[in-house]
Amino acid sequence: MNRARPCQRADDNFSEIPSTRHPSQWHLSPLGPTAPYSKLIMADGQPRYGRQPYGVKEINYQDFDYQSPMGKSRSHWAKHLRFNQFQFILCYLEPYTLSLGIVKVGLSSYAFCSLWSVDNGWHFDRRWLHPLGGKTRCGLYPETSLFEFQHKDSFLIIEPKPRGRRIRIHLPKLCEADLFIEDKKPALLSLCSRAGYDGFTFTQKRSGIRVSGQLHLANTRLINAHLANKPLTNKPPFNLEGHAIIDWSAGFMRQHTFWNWANAFGSIPTGEHNKHLNWALNLAAGVNDTGINENALWLGQHLYALPNVLFEFDRQSLNSTWRIYAENNQLELCFTPMALRQEKLNLGFSASHFKQLYGKLTGTIHMNSLIPIEALNNSQKDFTTKIPKFIRSKDSRLQISSTLSIVEDHYAKW
Repeated sequence: MNRARPCQRADDNFSEIPSTRHPSQWHLSPLGPTAPYSKLIMADGQPRYGRQPYGVKEINYQDFDYQSPMGKSRSHWAKHLRFNQFQFILCYLEPYTLSLGIVKVGLSSYAFCSLWSVDNGWHFDRRWLHPLGGKTRCGLYPETSLFEFQHKDSFLIIEPKPRGRRIRIHLPKLCEADLFIEDKKPALLSLCSRAGYDGFTFTQKRSGIRVSGQLHLANTRLINAHLANKPLTNKPPFNLEGHAIIDWSAGFMRQHTFWNWANAFGSIPTGEHNKHLNWALNLAAGVNDTGINENALWLGQHLYALPNVLFEFDRQSLNSTWRIYAENNQLELCFTPMALRQEKLNLGFSASHFKQLYGKLTGTIHMNSLIPIEALNNSQKDFTTKIPKFIRSKDSRLQISSTLSIVEDHYAKW
């Protein structure tokens, strides 16, 4: 395809030097988009790279100008085989942490569900694979598509509702859950970045949103590698509430992909009439980090961009302490593992080595130079007062102390 670029005339084979105007002469819109983009892929076949503060309605991946490294256009069928997507839900439901995911990789599909008890340490983990993607539904609309996975009598359903998402889990003789994640439109983390030479990755996340519902644990015993025959408590059914993260991701990812990821949720006292302010943290390395990153802090109603971070840990001893930090000293965290969930899957054409750890996070985030992500789309407004006053009075530091959190170390061959 001979597509004319902004600095190239359609009938020329050379590029003109763009106008060298002073930055003060550039036309900057005082406000970015105020509504979600309808589609991720634009008319020229390229994704909307960068952050999308209001998200994207549809991931129209078949419109992507997907070419080989040598410039050969790939077919509709090749796009279908190489496109990956997943939706992951993590719920902090004291005294439990519940996670589930539905994944589509080309023709195949995969799902998992795990529950961990903070009180006594027992957990269960269930995983299923459909090599040809049978009994799986995954849509292309991040906010409105139904995700469903069924294996024999077990099923997982993530169902969009007008005011949130309904989560239904049915695992015979083990667990049933019916939860509702309220969508009160918290700040949205949505961005797209390049992946390798010829692909892209897209992610859309919400964190720290309220979740409530019922969990029913069967009258049985859980068997796992660490605590054999540990009896269940709170057998049945009982109400839970807490906070959740929704991670909707898709794209033409690197064939050999890895990531480290950390997420945490907590609250801090404001010092005013026993009031508390909720916060949530998302940190990643290895994915969505080409020219931009998905590192962010939700604090109250605002979302703050964080710098690139490094994960230091021992792969041969994952249960030892992890260090997560930024080179500019803006962020320094320590993660202490309490439980480990892992799997190895090698099908030749596809593989996964996945390690997910639950534990406690402690450390400091310096906020003196942070501004809300919304400020990136508004060049005329002063956002320095958006940092809460009680944090500014503490040298603009957010102190995190033994907060329940989760980290991952993941290798995938797509």
